[in-house]
Amino acid sequence: MFDVAYERGLLDLKTYYYHQFSVQGALSDTGSRIDKTSLASLLSKCDDFLNEETMLQQTMKKLGATLVRTPKYHCKIAGEGVEYGWGNAKMMYRRTPYKNRDTKKKFLIVLKDECLHRKNLDEKRIRLNSKRARDYIYGWVFYLSI
Repeated sequence: MFDVAYERGLLDLKTYYYHQFSVQGALSDTGSRIDKTSLASLLSKCDDFLNEETMLQQTMKKLGATLVRTPKYHCKIAGEGVEYGWGNAKMMYRRTPYKNRDTKKKFLIVLKDECLHRKNLDEKRIRLNSKRARDYIYGWVFYLSI
């Protein structure tokens, strides 16, 4: 990154020393990042980096498909509503009185027999969670296509 930024004349070597440049940038006296020393920030403003398609996007275009990039590790679009299922289990756990889960043995029983049991996470609930995740993904794709 340093070499590319240097070749393009993006580095202010009159103000900053070469060792102050890093991917994230140097820290100022106040603890904030100095944007002019951040290689990622400098290169992200270049047109060819902004408009360049990734190899995956190029491959998808060749196949006649469209690739929609979503935020990585976003809880609402993880799998088939897995995060919503965990949310349901956590809700059941929080609704369980403390006296029923105050020891390790009681905790494991509550976890197994109530929170993660099929009576709480039944097929209907799992399907609703899956639908909610798909609806969220669809909304995200629709937003990106505008």
